[in-house]
Amino acid sequence: MPANFEGKKGSKPKGKFDPTKKRKKEDDDTTSASNKKRALKHARQSHRPHSETVIAAKVLWNKLRSKSNTPQDVETMMKELMELLKGKFNRVALQHDASRVVQSAIQFGNKEQRSLIVTEICDAGNIIELSTSQYSHFVVLKMIKYCFKDEKCVKLLVKGFKGLIPKLAVHAVGARVIEILFANFPAKVTAPLKLEIYGPRFKLFNDSGSLSNTSNQPTLNTVIKDQPSGKKAALESILSIVNKGIGKGLFGFAYFQEILCEYVTVAPPSDVRALCSSLVDHSIHLLSTRAGSRVVAECATYGTPKDRKRIMKSLKGYTRSSLSHSDAYIAILRLIDVTD
Repeated sequence: MPANFEGKKGSKPKGKFDPTKKRKKEDDDTTSASNKKRALKHARQSHRPHSETVIAAKVLWNKLRSKSNTPQDVETMMKELMELLKGKFNRVALQHDASRVVQSAIQFGNKEQRSLIVTEICDAGNIIELSTSQYSHFVVLKMIKYCFKDEKCVKLLVKGFKGLIPKLAVHAVGARVIEILFANFPAKVTAPLKLEIYGPRFKLFNDSGSLSNTSNQPTLNTVIKDQPSGKKAALESILSIVNKGIGKGLFGFAYFQEILCEYVTVAPPSDVRALCSSLVDHSIHLLSTRAGSRVVAECATYGTPKDRKRIMKSLKGYTRSSLSHSDAYIAILRLIDVTD
Protein backbone atom coordinates (compact mmCIF):
# COMPACT_ATOMS: atom_id res chain seq x y z
CA MET A 1 0.00 0.00 0.00
CA PRO A 2 1.37 3.46 -0.83
CA ALA A 3 2.95 5.29 2.07
CA ASN A 4 0.99 8.48 1.49
CA PHE A 5 -2.36 6.72 1.69
CA GLU A 6 -4.40 8.11 4.54
CA GLY A 7 -7.59 6.65 5.87
CA LYS A 8 -9.15 4.51 8.50
CA LYS A 9 -7.31 1.51 9.72
CA GLY A 10 -7.89 -1.51 7.54
CA SER A 11 -9.51 0.51 4.72
CA LYS A 12 -8.72 -0.30 1.14
CA PRO A 13 -8.25 2.07 -1.84
CA LYS A 14 -11.38 2.58 -3.87
CA GLY A 15 -11.58 0.57 -7.05
CA LYS A 16 -9.28 -2.19 -5.83
CA PHE A 17 -10.42 -5.79 -5.70
CA ASP A 18 -11.23 -6.92 -2.21
CA PRO A 19 -10.63 -10.66 -1.90
CA THR A 20 -12.26 -10.72 1.50
CA LYS A 21 -15.61 -9.65 0.12
CA LYS A 22 -17.82 -12.55 -0.83
CA ARG A 23 -19.61 -12.34 -4.14
CA LYS A 24 -23.11 -13.63 -4.58
CA LYS A 25 -23.39 -16.71 -6.68
CA GLU A 26 -25.19 -16.23 -9.93
CA ASP A 27 -28.33 -18.17 -10.60
CA ASP A 28 -28.05 -21.27 -12.67
CA ASP A 29 -28.01 -20.64 -16.45
CA THR A 30 -31.28 -22.46 -16.88
CA THR A 31 -33.08 -19.87 -14.74
CA SER A 32 -31.56 -16.72 -16.27
CA ALA A 33 -33.91 -14.19 -17.87
CA SER A 34 -32.62 -14.72 -21.42
CA ASN A 35 -32.92 -18.50 -21.20
CA LYS A 36 -36.40 -18.24 -19.75
CA LYS A 37 -37.41 -15.99 -22.63
CA ARG A 38 -35.88 -18.39 -25.16
CA ALA A 39 -37.61 -21.39 -23.61
CA LEU A 40 -40.94 -19.56 -23.63
CA LYS A 41 -40.46 -18.72 -27.32
CA HIS A 42 -39.74 -22.36 -28.21
CA ALA A 43 -42.72 -23.52 -26.19
CA ARG A 44 -44.98 -21.05 -27.97
CA GLN A 45 -43.69 -22.05 -31.40
CA SER A 46 -44.13 -25.73 -30.64
CA HIS A 47 -47.90 -25.21 -30.44
CA ARG A 48 -48.10 -23.78 -33.96
CA PRO A 49 -49.32 -25.95 -36.84
CA HIS A 50 -46.52 -28.05 -38.41
CA SER A 51 -43.96 -26.72 -35.91
CA GLU A 52 -41.42 -29.50 -36.50
CA THR A 53 -41.72 -29.12 -40.27
CA VAL A 54 -41.21 -25.36 -40.00
CA ILE A 55 -38.05 -25.78 -37.90
CA ALA A 56 -36.56 -28.16 -40.47
CA ALA A 57 -37.65 -25.89 -43.33
CA LYS A 58 -35.99 -22.86 -41.71
CA VAL A 59 -32.69 -24.75 -41.53
CA LEU A 60 -32.93 -25.42 -45.28
CA TRP A 61 -33.95 -21.81 -45.90
CA ASN A 62 -30.79 -20.52 -44.22
CA LYS A 63 -28.73 -22.63 -46.59
CA LEU A 64 -30.87 -21.88 -49.65
CA ARG A 65 -30.52 -18.10 -49.46
CA SER A 66 -26.71 -18.25 -49.44
CA LYS A 67 -25.22 -16.50 -52.49
CA SER A 68 -22.44 -19.08 -52.75
CA ASN A 69 -24.82 -21.89 -53.73
CA THR A 70 -24.40 -23.52 -57.14
CA PRO A 71 -27.44 -24.26 -59.34
CA GLN A 72 -27.11 -27.93 -58.38
CA ASP A 73 -27.15 -27.05 -54.68
CA VAL A 74 -30.27 -24.93 -55.14
CA GLU A 75 -32.01 -27.71 -57.06
CA THR A 76 -31.20 -30.29 -54.37
CA MET A 77 -32.33 -28.07 -51.51
CA MET A 78 -35.51 -27.09 -53.33
CA LYS A 79 -36.45 -30.75 -53.75
CA GLU A 80 -36.01 -31.29 -50.01
CA LEU A 81 -37.98 -28.14 -49.19
CA MET A 82 -40.85 -29.10 -51.49
CA GLU A 83 -41.06 -32.54 -49.89
CA LEU A 84 -41.18 -30.94 -46.44
CA LEU A 85 -43.83 -28.32 -47.18
CA LYS A 86 -46.00 -30.05 -49.77
CA GLY A 87 -49.60 -29.72 -48.62
CA LYS A 88 -48.63 -27.23 -45.91
CA PHE A 89 -47.71 -24.08 -47.88
CA ASN A 90 -50.98 -22.34 -47.12
CA ARG A 91 -50.72 -22.70 -43.32
CA VAL A 92 -46.98 -22.06 -43.20
CA ALA A 93 -47.28 -18.86 -45.26
CA LEU A 94 -49.44 -17.32 -42.53
CA GLN A 95 -46.70 -17.60 -39.92
CA HIS A 96 -44.59 -14.45 -39.70
CA ASP A 97 -41.22 -16.24 -39.52
CA ALA A 98 -42.02 -19.20 -41.79
CA SER A 99 -43.50 -17.02 -44.55
CA ARG A 100 -39.92 -16.19 -45.57
CA VAL A 101 -39.37 -19.87 -46.30
CA VAL A 102 -42.33 -19.87 -48.72
CA GLN A 103 -41.03 -16.67 -50.33
CA SER A 104 -37.65 -18.30 -50.97
CA ALA A 105 -39.33 -21.42 -52.35
CA ILE A 106 -41.14 -19.25 -54.91
CA GLN A 107 -38.00 -17.28 -55.71
CA PHE A 108 -35.62 -20.22 -56.18
CA GLY A 109 -38.07 -22.84 -57.42
CA ASN A 110 -38.51 -23.85 -61.05
CA LYS A 111 -41.66 -23.38 -63.09
CA GLU A 112 -43.30 -26.62 -61.91
CA GLN A 113 -42.51 -25.97 -58.26
CA ARG A 114 -43.86 -22.42 -58.42
CA SER A 115 -46.99 -23.65 -60.12
CA LEU A 116 -47.52 -26.22 -57.36
CA ILE A 117 -47.14 -23.59 -54.63
CA VAL A 118 -49.49 -21.11 -56.34
CA THR A 119 -52.08 -23.82 -56.97
CA GLU A 120 -52.03 -24.97 -53.36
CA ILE A 121 -52.32 -21.44 -51.94
CA CYS A 122 -55.01 -20.29 -54.36
CA ASP A 123 -57.10 -23.46 -53.93
CA ALA A 124 -57.19 -22.83 -50.17
CA GLY A 125 -59.21 -19.68 -50.88
CA ASN A 126 -57.62 -17.35 -48.34
CA ILE A 127 -55.82 -14.88 -50.62
CA ILE A 128 -57.54 -12.07 -48.74
CA GLU A 129 -55.99 -13.21 -45.45
CA LEU A 130 -52.52 -13.47 -46.98
CA SER A 131 -52.79 -10.14 -48.80
CA THR A 132 -53.80 -8.17 -45.72
CA SER A 133 -51.22 -9.66 -43.35
CA GLN A 134 -48.16 -7.58 -42.52
CA TYR A 135 -45.81 -10.51 -43.18
CA SER A 136 -47.75 -12.95 -45.38
CA HIS A 137 -48.50 -10.39 -48.08
CA PHE A 138 -44.87 -10.70 -49.18
CA VAL A 139 -45.69 -14.26 -50.29
CA VAL A 140 -48.41 -12.91 -52.58
CA LEU A 141 -46.00 -10.27 -53.93
CA LYS A 142 -43.47 -13.01 -54.72
CA MET A 143 -46.11 -15.06 -56.54
CA ILE A 144 -47.04 -12.08 -58.70
CA LYS A 145 -43.41 -11.12 -59.36
CA TYR A 146 -42.10 -14.56 -60.32
CA CYS A 147 -45.21 -16.15 -61.87
CA PHE A 148 -46.59 -13.40 -64.12
CA LYS A 149 -45.22 -15.19 -67.22
CA ASP A 150 -46.92 -18.47 -66.36
CA GLU A 151 -50.41 -18.42 -67.87
CA LYS A 152 -51.74 -21.08 -65.49
CA CYS A 153 -50.51 -19.21 -62.40
CA VAL A 154 -51.88 -15.91 -63.70
CA LYS A 155 -55.34 -17.41 -64.15
CA LEU A 156 -55.26 -18.91 -60.67
CA LEU A 157 -54.21 -15.63 -59.08
CA VAL A 158 -56.79 -13.58 -60.96
CA LYS A 159 -59.46 -16.07 -59.92
CA GLY A 160 -58.23 -15.83 -56.31
CA PHE A 161 -58.52 -12.02 -56.32
CA LYS A 162 -61.99 -12.03 -57.84
CA GLY A 163 -64.41 -10.08 -55.66
CA LEU A 164 -61.67 -8.76 -53.36
CA ILE A 165 -60.39 -5.70 -55.24
CA PRO A 166 -62.61 -2.99 -53.61
CA LYS A 167 -61.54 -4.16 -50.15
CA LEU A 168 -57.84 -4.62 -50.91
CA ALA A 169 -57.62 -1.32 -52.83
CA VAL A 170 -58.24 0.66 -49.63
CA HIS A 171 -56.33 -1.57 -47.20
CA ALA A 172 -53.02 -0.25 -45.88
CA VAL A 173 -51.21 -3.54 -46.63
CA GLY A 174 -53.41 -4.88 -49.43
CA ALA A 175 -52.77 -1.71 -51.45
CA ARG A 176 -49.18 -2.90 -52.04
CA VAL A 177 -50.50 -6.14 -53.50
CA ILE A 178 -52.95 -4.34 -55.81
CA GLU A 179 -50.18 -1.99 -56.98
CA ILE A 180 -47.89 -4.87 -58.00
CA LEU A 181 -50.80 -6.85 -59.46
CA PHE A 182 -51.89 -4.12 -61.89
CA ALA A 183 -48.28 -3.19 -62.69
CA ASN A 184 -47.14 -6.72 -63.62
CA PHE A 185 -50.16 -8.47 -65.08
CA PRO A 186 -51.41 -7.55 -68.59
CA ALA A 187 -54.31 -5.09 -68.68
CA LYS A 188 -56.46 -7.60 -70.56
CA VAL A 189 -56.07 -10.12 -67.73
CA THR A 190 -56.80 -7.64 -64.92
CA ALA A 191 -59.75 -6.01 -66.75
CA PRO A 192 -62.41 -8.08 -64.89
CA LEU A 193 -60.77 -7.16 -61.59
CA LYS A 194 -60.70 -3.45 -62.36
CA LEU A 195 -64.41 -3.48 -63.19
CA GLU A 196 -65.08 -4.30 -59.53
CA ILE A 197 -63.94 -0.76 -58.65
CA TYR A 198 -66.91 0.68 -60.56
CA GLY A 199 -69.40 -1.39 -58.56
CA PRO A 200 -71.00 -4.85 -58.70
CA ARG A 201 -73.32 -3.76 -61.50
CA PHE A 202 -70.54 -3.51 -64.09
CA LYS A 203 -68.86 -6.71 -62.93
CA LEU A 204 -72.19 -8.52 -63.40
CA PHE A 205 -72.70 -7.10 -66.90
CA ASN A 206 -69.14 -8.04 -67.85
CA ASP A 207 -69.69 -11.65 -66.72
CA SER A 208 -72.78 -11.82 -68.91
CA GLY A 209 -70.93 -10.29 -71.89
CA SER A 210 -73.00 -7.11 -72.01
CA LEU A 211 -69.99 -4.78 -71.83
CA SER A 212 -68.34 -4.66 -75.25
CA ASN A 213 -65.82 -1.81 -74.90
CA THR A 214 -64.13 -2.90 -71.69
CA SER A 215 -62.43 -6.13 -72.73
CA ASN A 216 -58.86 -4.76 -72.81
CA GLN A 217 -58.52 -1.86 -70.38
CA PRO A 218 -61.71 -0.60 -68.76
CA THR A 219 -62.00 3.01 -67.63
CA LEU A 220 -64.87 4.96 -66.12
CA ASN A 221 -65.57 6.55 -69.50
CA THR A 222 -65.82 3.21 -71.30
CA VAL A 223 -68.11 1.55 -68.77
CA ILE A 224 -70.41 4.56 -68.74
CA LYS A 225 -70.45 4.52 -72.53
CA ASP A 226 -71.68 0.93 -72.44
CA GLN A 227 -74.09 1.52 -69.56
CA PRO A 228 -75.09 5.24 -69.45
CA SER A 229 -77.76 4.55 -66.84
CA GLY A 230 -75.07 3.33 -64.43
CA LYS A 231 -73.07 6.57 -64.34
CA LYS A 232 -74.38 7.66 -60.95
CA ALA A 233 -73.73 4.25 -59.38
CA ALA A 234 -70.20 4.11 -60.82
CA LEU A 235 -69.32 7.60 -59.53
CA GLU A 236 -70.65 6.74 -56.07
CA SER A 237 -68.65 3.50 -56.00
CA ILE A 238 -65.41 5.22 -57.04
CA LEU A 239 -65.99 8.13 -54.65
CA SER A 240 -66.37 5.66 -51.77
CA ILE A 241 -63.00 4.06 -52.66
CA VAL A 242 -61.39 7.48 -53.13
CA ASN A 243 -62.52 8.75 -49.73
CA LYS A 244 -61.28 5.62 -47.97
CA GLY A 245 -57.99 5.80 -49.86
CA ILE A 246 -57.50 9.44 -48.88
CA GLY A 247 -58.07 8.49 -45.26
CA LYS A 248 -55.39 5.78 -45.54
CA GLY A 249 -52.94 8.11 -47.33
CA LEU A 250 -52.61 6.05 -50.53
CA PHE A 251 -51.56 9.02 -52.70
CA GLY A 252 -48.25 7.43 -53.72
CA PHE A 253 -49.82 4.37 -55.38
CA ALA A 254 -50.12 4.51 -59.18
CA TYR A 255 -53.41 2.56 -59.29
CA PHE A 256 -54.98 4.98 -56.78
CA GLN A 257 -53.86 7.95 -58.87
CA GLU A 258 -55.49 6.30 -61.91
CA ILE A 259 -58.77 5.96 -59.99
CA LEU A 260 -58.56 9.60 -58.89
CA CYS A 261 -57.88 10.73 -62.45
CA GLU A 262 -60.86 8.82 -63.83
CA TYR A 263 -63.12 10.33 -61.20
CA VAL A 264 -62.07 13.99 -61.55
CA THR A 265 -62.30 13.85 -65.35
CA VAL A 266 -65.86 12.46 -65.35
CA ALA A 267 -67.45 13.87 -62.18
CA PRO A 268 -69.24 17.26 -62.27
CA PRO A 269 -67.07 20.32 -61.46
CA SER A 270 -68.93 20.84 -58.16
CA ASP A 271 -68.00 17.33 -56.98
CA VAL A 272 -64.37 17.83 -58.03
CA ARG A 273 -64.27 21.14 -56.13
CA ALA A 274 -65.60 19.41 -53.01
CA LEU A 275 -62.79 16.84 -53.25
CA CYS A 276 -60.00 19.36 -53.87
CA SER A 277 -59.47 20.30 -50.23
CA SER A 278 -58.53 16.68 -49.44
CA LEU A 279 -56.06 16.40 -52.32
CA VAL A 280 -54.18 19.67 -52.75
CA ASP A 281 -51.89 19.25 -49.73
CA HIS A 282 -50.58 16.02 -51.29
CA SER A 283 -49.90 17.46 -54.74
CA ILE A 284 -46.18 16.65 -54.65
CA HIS A 285 -46.96 12.94 -54.21
CA LEU A 286 -49.47 12.95 -57.06
CA LEU A 287 -46.99 14.38 -59.58
CA SER A 288 -45.12 11.07 -59.87
CA THR A 289 -47.40 9.82 -62.68
CA ARG A 290 -49.26 11.38 -65.60
CA ALA A 291 -52.61 10.43 -64.05
CA GLY A 292 -51.64 12.10 -60.76
CA SER A 293 -50.48 15.24 -62.59
CA ARG A 294 -53.83 15.35 -64.34
CA VAL A 295 -55.56 15.21 -60.95
CA VAL A 296 -53.54 18.19 -59.68
CA ALA A 297 -54.31 20.06 -62.90
CA GLU A 298 -58.05 19.46 -62.46
CA CYS A 299 -57.84 20.61 -58.83
CA ALA A 300 -56.12 23.80 -59.99
CA THR A 301 -58.87 24.33 -62.57
CA TYR A 302 -61.94 23.74 -60.41
CA GLY A 303 -60.53 24.51 -56.97
CA THR A 304 -60.81 27.77 -55.07
CA PRO A 305 -57.99 30.36 -54.89
CA LYS A 306 -57.17 28.95 -51.46
CA ASP A 307 -56.79 25.46 -52.98
CA ARG A 308 -54.37 26.82 -55.61
CA LYS A 309 -52.34 28.51 -52.89
CA ARG A 310 -52.10 25.20 -51.02
CA ILE A 311 -50.95 23.47 -54.21
CA MET A 312 -48.16 26.03 -54.58
CA LYS A 313 -47.20 25.54 -50.96
CA SER A 314 -47.02 21.77 -51.49
CA LEU A 315 -44.74 22.23 -54.51
CA LYS A 316 -42.41 24.66 -52.73
CA GLY A 317 -38.82 23.64 -53.39
CA TYR A 318 -39.79 21.17 -56.14
CA THR A 319 -40.90 23.54 -58.92
CA ARG A 320 -37.73 23.28 -61.00
CA SER A 321 -37.55 19.48 -60.79
CA SER A 322 -41.29 19.24 -61.53
CA LEU A 323 -40.90 21.32 -64.70
CA SER A 324 -38.22 18.95 -65.97
CA HIS A 325 -40.28 15.84 -65.07
CA SER A 326 -41.89 13.97 -67.96
CA ASP A 327 -45.37 14.20 -66.39
CA ALA A 328 -45.35 16.74 -63.57
CA TYR A 329 -44.96 19.79 -65.84
CA ILE A 330 -48.61 19.41 -66.91
CA ALA A 331 -49.84 20.46 -63.48
CA ILE A 332 -47.42 23.42 -63.29
CA LEU A 333 -48.55 24.75 -66.68
CA ARG A 334 -52.22 24.45 -65.72
CA LEU A 335 -51.57 26.17 -62.41
CA ILE A 336 -49.90 29.10 -64.17
CA ASP A 337 -52.73 29.28 -66.69
CA VAL A 338 -55.57 29.53 -64.17
CA THR A 339 -53.90 31.64 -61.45
CA ASP A 340 -54.71 35.35 -61.55
